[in-house]
Amino acid sequence: MKLKRIHFEIFSYVFIIVSILFLLRYLSSQNLLQLPGSLRWPHLSASLFLLLGGFYLNCLGWKLILRNNKINISVKDSVISLGSSIFGKYIPGKVWLIAGISGRVAAVSGASVLTVSMIATLLQVLIILTGVVVGAVSLTHQFKPGYTIAFYVLVFVLLVVFCKYKGKIYDSSCLRGSEFARKWIRPLLSSISLPVLASIMGMWVFWALAFYLLCNGLGLADANLLAAFTFPLASTLGILAIFAPGGLGVREGLLGILLSGYLANTKDIATLAAVSRLWFLSGETGMFIVASILMLINWRKHRRIN
Repeated sequence: MKLKRIHFEIFSYVFIIVSILFLLRYLSSQNLLQLPGSLRWPHLSASLFLLLGGFYLNCLGWKLILRNNKINISVKDSVISLGSSIFGKYIPGKVWLIAGISGRVAAVSGASVLTVSMIATLLQVLIILTGVVVGAVSLTHQFKPGYTIAFYVLVFVLLVVFCKYKGKIYDSSCLRGSEFARKWIRPLLSSISLPVLASIMGMWVFWALAFYLLCNGLGLADANLLAAFTFPLASTLGILAIFAPGGLGVREGLLGILLSGYLANTKDIATLAAVSRLWFLSGETGMFIVASILMLINWRKHRRIN
């Protein structure tokens, strides 16, 4: 058992190093490793703080969705699981991100990697769905305020009703005998709860607010609060681009298109789209550092015990 754990630790570190190398290679080839000359550091500092807050809510949502499936881990293990694997998205093939997240949880909880991988996939589905709902705020300037309010009230009511009666939904005759429903619909329904949805939606809202502060930090006064929600929408659509590791290039392109409805200067749009990748990478690096510190603490504690 101890030998298996050592092998897993070695695999984790190799996985992390390969992820970072792929990421740096792509950013360098696309000339994204640049910053504009004029920056407002107080706004950028606050932006990074909210960005990290969003990552924390992501970790909390991961812990809660695992608990809903009877797999209990601490918040610390959740941070290590997501943080140590965070650069896996930049390796071609989405499977590496899922494998990195699932392997850590399986090692500390005793659950099978296959089961945890399925739950991690369900989490990604919820992240995409909630990202679309939150990101749709950026499109509301094209509609009357009353329609926007009615839409989000309806979404909230449907979520509450769904979470309350999800058991009865599965027990309905049309789903009970389906093999697909047993393998996917039932785990998805058991995974969804108001705390999980609140954590994931909170993550997107934190990132939208952080993006708004980024706009101010770059001196883009034309960007209003609604424009900030272009980031969740572009990020969500970038996740769906399975051919682009981490949505690289796709997210920036979509962000530029969405921002064109708010910013008139095409140079500002291009700068913001490019810098947003470096900005988000800094948050991912912060998560990776925190996870690495927690892993080091665990390793030293384990070494003292043995």
